[in-house]
Amino acid sequence: MGRVRINSAWAWAVVALLLGGWLWLDLRRPVMEPGEAPKVGAALGLRTEDVTALTYRSATRTLSLARSGDRWRLTEPIQAPADAEAVTALLEELLEQPTEMLIEKPTNLARYGLATPDGEATLTAPGHPITLRLGGPDPGKGAVYAQEAASGRLLLLSSGAAASVRTKPAADLRSRKMVEAEVDQIVGLSVATPKLRWSVRRTGEEWSYATPRAGKKPDRFTVDDILFDTVATATGVAAEPPADAARYGLLRPDLRVEITLKGGGTGWLEVGGKAPGGGRYARGSAGGGAVFTLAAETFQRLSKDPAAGK
Repeated sequence: MGRVRINSAWAWAVVALLLGGWLWLDLRRPVMEPGEAPKVGAALGLRTEDVTALTYRSATRTLSLARSGDRWRLTEPIQAPADAEAVTALLEELLEQPTEMLIEKPTNLARYGLATPDGEATLTAPGHPITLRLGGPDPGKGAVYAQEAASGRLLLLSSGAAASVRTKPAADLRSRKMVEAEVDQIVGLSVATPKLRWSVRRTGEEWSYATPRAGKKPDRFTVDDILFDTVATATGVAAEPPADAARYGLLRPDLRVEITLKGGGTGWLEVGGKAPGGGRYARGSAGGGAVFTLAAETFQRLSKDPAAGK
């Protein structure tokens, strides 16, 4: 009798575990109203936030992105940090649009422009890679035919989503952050120009000079402006690495900013020669060796002496 009770207990535990797993998976599915068209991601069993890599390949283009934690990187056609918001917007455009599942396994692929696909988009989530072959248009629905490679299923992608993955330049997805830091994590700041050098340290909420006016208080508003400008996004990308530093006036920069973070991390920003349109060329510790453009007024604020406001 004792053994029967033990076996029954184990059986109920297994049933509870299976039911719990089924419920967890069911709760992860998007909620749909009756008659509502499924979104592409739901039809494929793929959530935007779970995607860790995206690759598009065609005869004329390769675009590849990979995520580690919450950071995205471009791996083709260039190696560079990617703008997480821009990548997320691209994935949402692909996966969050309504779709129609048309045919499980079409036999006449030429009818849908899939005999020779225009290209293939592969989206990867943990243990869940999915490849979509992109075909011809369905003009009446403003959509493009796509086929899931593994199952052969035919579905529709919005024309806009297909155009984005087919043609969006890597430069539009590249991060333009030159220094990666949160302002509230910065505890040290130093600025050097040919005519001026100074540094400040933060204790609690208060900033004070380390050099050359040790112990004195700088103008807080000027320091804040410099901090926000240091971690701001550049206006553009002038050159990917390897960039000729001399060409952009960065062998002997007109300004160098260095920051120290809580925990001992550091970052830096250098501003060099003048760029077309009145801006400046710049590079930074998080830029991957690229040269960026910086607005002229940003350079002016970075060059300001915080003692001038006292």
